[in-house]
Amino acid sequence: MLNKKPEVIKILLQSYPDIDVMKAPSEYAKSAVDMAFAGNDTAVMQLILEHKTAAPLDRLADEFDAKLGKKGESKDDDDEEEDLVISAGDVADEKEKEEEKKGQTKPKSKTSTETKTSKVTTSNEPAEVTHEFKWAKSAPVLKIRELGMSKEVFGKDSSEDSTGLSVWASAVVFARWITEQKDRFTNKSVLELGAGCGLPGITALRCTKASRVVLSDLHKPTINNLKHNLALNIVKEDGNKANADVQVVDWTNKLTWPREKFDVLLLCDLIYSAELVPHLLNIVKTTLKPNGSLMMVAKKSEQDRQGLDDFIAALQDPAKGPGFVHCQSKWAPEAYLANPLHNQPQEAAILYFNELLSSEFGLHYFSFVKPRSRAKKPKPASGSESAEI
Repeated sequence: MLNKKPEVIKILLQSYPDIDVMKAPSEYAKSAVDMAFAGNDTAVMQLILEHKTAAPLDRLADEFDAKLGKKGESKDDDDEEEDLVISAGDVADEKEKEEEKKGQTKPKSKTSTETKTSKVTTSNEPAEVTHEFKWAKSAPVLKIRELGMSKEVFGKDSSEDSTGLSVWASAVVFARWITEQKDRFTNKSVLELGAGCGLPGITALRCTKASRVVLSDLHKPTINNLKHNLALNIVKEDGNKANADVQVVDWTNKLTWPREKFDVLLLCDLIYSAELVPHLLNIVKTTLKPNGSLMMVAKKSEQDRQGLDDFIAALQDPAKGPGFVHCQSKWAPEAYLANPLHNQPQEAAILYFNELLSSEFGLHYFSFVKPRSRAKKPKPASGSESAEI
């Protein structure tokens, strides 16, 4: 997590002038800009935003504000206007311009906190922000809280993996895909594995006609935050509570697996190690109903993320038991990368979900093959071959 003391931040920025405050130290962490805004400390935010590598935010936000025609309003999916998307090239071009201007007076950075969506926290509380998402004019506003991750992101084992405390860009992409495919969820039961903050599963709960949704994870602080997010969204427009709950699920421990089977499984960017593949494969095949559906979003990684190709291959390998029909794989369209925040400017989207600018996201859809039943072989008639059902 980002140090909260302004004097320490100032020394670090001066000591390492080439540090990029917009770049996360790894694909599993947030950038300094992200953490500064999540911490809601004005002094720290000002120091970070005044750094030269944050300057592209100014021009990018202004350009997209001009296209929108007014500041502080995001586009709904039902609008007739064209989706506004910032490309990775836009950020690269702005950074290149900054490099060309070395030695000149850098543009004054924005220090306003008007883009902040979190409540003010004390220094003794974890950094947190509650985002609002609205996927279409007719859709409800979803409220999703994320918390600051621990310094040791993964910990000793999966029970200490704190990556689920953040809302990642892949979850935004998944949520938009779910709303586009909402007919697949009608009267279906849904399980999200490794749900983290729960954005995809909660989108299925509130933006489709799913009959039931279960959100699952293992890390205790993640489970607590998941329960908080479900409580924020469980009451429907008619005042009734949606059919949903949160469950603690350890992929390596069958005793923790749900006893019920589900029509649809959601997997959002879960695979980062080949060691996870056999465990994930087992729980997927155990908890999914015959002829059920598996929807998975995976970010294209610049680093060598082990296991994703192995998992996709294993799903379809008949030697590993009942397999899946690979129905679809495609890259997320540009519309999925637009500003996802309700009533927030493009600048806020850049700050919190800058991966939308620089990454590609694969959308994978599988159908679970129902195991064929076998009847006892009847005695073949004379001169005929045996029949098999």
